[in-house]
Amino acid sequence: EEGQLRIESIENKITSLNNEKYEAEERRKNLDENIKAIEESVEKIKQESDGIQEEKRTKLSDIENLEAGSQKEDEKLQEIKEKLSLFRSEHSSLEKFCRNHEDLSEGPRNILSAKSELSSQTSSIQGALSEVIEAKAGYEIAIESALKNYMDGILVDSVEVAEKSIRHLKEKNGGKCVFLPANLQRESYEDSFGEFLSREGVIGKASDFVSCEDSYRGLVEFILKDIMLVKDFQTALTVHRENGHRFTLVDLEGDMVIPEGILKGGSGADNEGGILLKKRKIRELAEEIELLSKEEEERRLSISAIREKIACLNDELGSLSEAENELRDKPINFAQSLALQIEERNRI
Repeated sequence: EEGQLRIESIENKITSLNNEKYEAEERRKNLDENIKAIEESVEKIKQESDGIQEEKRTKLSDIENLEAGSQKEDEKLQEIKEKLSLFRSEHSSLEKFCRNHEDLSEGPRNILSAKSELSSQTSSIQGALSEVIEAKAGYEIAIESALKNYMDGILVDSVEVAEKSIRHLKEKNGGKCVFLPANLQRESYEDSFGEFLSREGVIGKASDFVSCEDSYRGLVEFILKDIMLVKDFQTALTVHRENGHRFTLVDLEGDMVIPEGILKGGSGADNEGGILLKKRKIRELAEEIELLSKEEEERRLSISAIREKIACLNDELGSLSEAENELRDKPINFAQSLALQIEERNRI
């Protein structure tokens, strides 16, 4: 009986030890799983942290590139502003020159200053010839030379208003003026040119290089009916000798050969162009100003968009830094827990 009790006691101890062993193995297994989970969490945090740092580097690089782009856009914008300032100043000066009739001589200026006084309900002063015509680009100097005696002529629609204007100039000692019939009817002068237009070096009829309202076309064609444009002075001389003294020849620099053998040419202010060239310059400047103004607005919008992108990226960087700060303390806590788990496992 005593032996039996001893056997039972030993068996109970064995069972207890087996239970303890099982519990220890289970605990060790749980600790291994916990350690593995902690290590995986630490690795995940590290990967998240590395990902955040990489994303921050990418965004910082993007910001740097955008700031460089913004600087370039700013530089281009400043260049545009400088050009616009110069063009607007020149455009304003040229418009003022034309508006004040600074191209006209004393008499025509005085007539235009008294335009409302001299005009009536039935007859009127319509302006200077230079105000109502334009020359094809590149031919301004030639056309001004061809129209030299008439460029500051004043357009009137009746002899009566011309007479009244001349009396006004005499009374005011206001200089002399040429008065042109604004409503001169168009006529055909085609037959007078014939085969001459096909000659080498002949550009064409001067009137074909002038644009104006139809109401003034008759006057323009009458004034220019016997004037041809040629490419250069040597061509003018050559054609003149073959011409039979029928046409006045004007080259692109404004030099002139008149049928009777009178020559006019050389260098000077006339070669730089007058009011017609200034009018073209005004048109070209207006076009440049319009284009540059659009480009200026586009640059402003581009810069604004870039700055918005930079602001968004900076906000995203701030969010990433906050997330990075939150992750920064987690590995420490996990490390402490991991150490305790490993220590406990080693004791088992």
